[in-house]
Amino acid sequence: MHTLEAQGTQNPRKLAISALERIEKGGYSNIIISDLLKKNRIEDKDRALFSAIVKGVTERRITLDHIIASLSSFPLSKIDTDALMVLRIGIYQLLYMDSVPKYAAVNECVSLSRKRSKGFVNAVLRNFIRSGCRYELPDDPHAGMSVEYSVPVPLLEKFISVFGEEKTRAIFEKTLEKRYTDVCVNTLKADVDSFAAELKKSGYHVERGALSQYCLKTDAPYYFLEDHFIGEFLAMDEASQLCGASLGVRAGDLFLDTCSAPGSKSYVAAMSMNNTGRIVSSDLHSSKLSLIASGADRLGIKIIETREADARDFFPDFERAFDCVLCDVPCSGLGVIGGKPEIKYKNVKELSALPDIQYAILCTSSRYVKAGGTLVYSTCTVLPEENELNVQKFLSANSEFSLEPFRVGNDTCDGMITLTPDVHGTDGFFIAKLKRKS
Repeated sequence: MHTLEAQGTQNPRKLAISALERIEKGGYSNIIISDLLKKNRIEDKDRALFSAIVKGVTERRITLDHIIASLSSFPLSKIDTDALMVLRIGIYQLLYMDSVPKYAAVNECVSLSRKRSKGFVNAVLRNFIRSGCRYELPDDPHAGMSVEYSVPVPLLEKFISVFGEEKTRAIFEKTLEKRYTDVCVNTLKADVDSFAAELKKSGYHVERGALSQYCLKTDAPYYFLEDHFIGEFLAMDEASQLCGASLGVRAGDLFLDTCSAPGSKSYVAAMSMNNTGRIVSSDLHSSKLSLIASGADRLGIKIIETREADARDFFPDFERAFDCVLCDVPCSGLGVIGGKPEIKYKNVKELSALPDIQYAILCTSSRYVKAGGTLVYSTCTVLPEENELNVQKFLSANSEFSLEPFRVGNDTCDGMITLTPDVHGTDGFFIAKLKRKS
C-alpha cells in the first residue's frame, strides 16, 4: 500500500491514491482532501486535479468498478488493492475528464502501478480506449440505475420507495452535476455585492443565491477564497444558509444551537443578530468546541460561548430561557452526498436508530424555548422518517407548539420544507420552524 502523506509530495495522482485509501477506511473526502493539501507541496493546477480525482473516483466508484469488472479477466475481489485504485483513477480520467489526454492518463497510471501490475493496468486501460470509452449497463432496471448513478441498490430502492423512480433519477442526476461553490458572505466584515465585485474583477463567475441573502455561487477555487477573503466568508451550502436565516433571530436575542459543530449556523445567527445578544453553541464532542470558538474568532463574532453537552440531556438552567433554539440533529447525511459522496455507501440498515435519537433531541430542545419563542428542527437528509414524521409526532404530543411559516427565497412555506438538488439546486435538506404559544 502507498503511504504518501509526507511533506513534499508533488504527484497529484499518487496523492490521490493515498486519499482514496483513507476514504475506503471510513474517512470523509472533504476532510482528507484538505488535510493532504495542507501537508504536501503541490502546484495550483495539480491541486485542482488531485481534488477532482479524489472526489470523482469516490463519487463514481460503483460505475468504475462495473467497467473494470467488464474489462478484467479477474473478478474485482482478486485484483490487488493498489491496482484497483490505479484503475479507478485511470478509468475515471478517460471517461469523465476531457482535459486529461488519454495517453497521459494511461502512462501516468502505468507508472504508478507496482511492477507486477503494470501490464495488467496497461491492458485494461487500453481495452477501454479501444471500446470508445463506452460501457453497457446491467439489464436489471435497478442494477442499471445503480451503475448509472453510482448508488448502491439498497439506497436506490429506499429513495424509489419515498420519491418514485422519476424523482429519484432527477435527484441523483443533479447530485452528480458539477456545481459552483456556495459562499456565505460574513456581513459582519464584508458586503455581499462588494465581495461579488471582487470575484468578478479576479476573473471568476459569480451569481447571487436564490434562497439566502448571504449566498454567492462562484467557480473560484477554495484556496483562492481563503487567500483573498480571510474571515469574510464561510464555505456553506445555500440550504444550510437558509436554515440559519429561517431562525428569525434579531439583535439582542438569546439563541441556543444544540448540535452546533462545526458552528456554521451559529455564525449565520450571529450575522442576523448583528453580533449583539448571546449565542450558546453546544455539542456532544468537546474536541469540536475549540473549532467553533476559533471559527467565531476568525469571523469576528464576539457573542458565541461554547458548552459540552449531549443534546438529549436536559439542563434545568436552560429551561424556557431562549428566544430561539435550533436542533440541527445528527442524521444520515443523505442530502449532502454531492459534497461527501462516501456517505451513499453506508449500510442503509445502520440508519434505523437515528429517528429515535433525533426525536429525543427535539423534545429536550423544546423545553428551552420561551413562551412565544421559536424552535427550528433541521437535517441534511431527505428521508421522511428523519424529517416530517419526527415533526408530526412531536406536534401531536406538544399542543403548545405549531408550525410557523417562513420565507424561502421569493416564496413562503407553511413551516416545513424539504429542499432537493433537482428542484432547489442545493443539497438535500429539511427545515421545520415551530413556535411556542405566548
